[in-house]
This record gives sequence, C-alpha cells and structure tokens, in this order.
Amino acid sequence: MAIGPSAASWLEEAAAEGVRGIASTMAEAVALAKLRGQGAVDRALGTAAMAARFAGADLRPILDHQSLHDAPTSPSRAGEQQ
Repeated sequence: MAIGPSAASWLEEAAAEGVRGIASTMAEAVALAKLRGQGAVDRALGTAAMAARFAGADLRPILDHQSLHDAPTSPSRAGEQQ
C-alpha cells in the first residue's frame, strides 16, 4: 500500500540515518492508514521525518496529536470553556 510522498520521505530519511525497525514502523503505518486514512498517516510521517523522529513509538503520538488539533470544535461564547 502506497501511503504518500511524506511516507516515502520518512523512509528515505530513516534509511539514511541507519534506523532499525523501519519495516515494523512501516507495517504499523499501513495498518494505521487503513484505520485512520492515508492522508492523516502520510502527514504524520512527514512531520516525523522533518523532526527526525524515527523510533517505533513515535508515529502514533504524532498522529494522535495532529488529529486532536485538527478536530472541529464546538462553537462557544466568549468567556465559555470548551
């Protein structure tokens, strides 16, 4: 499954750094792409590549953070907490 250009960038950067566990991280990325969408996972991998975050446990927190901050918020009045 091709995830996208940012996934390719992550893969190239990780290989250039000599990172171990690339195959397992990419397998996780493919599984996450099926659940959360290719675009979201591609974006998270792009962020990980730019930040040189290549550990196996880095992808999911980045994806969670981006999806949390991309989520639409409910309208509120000034001074109200959401």
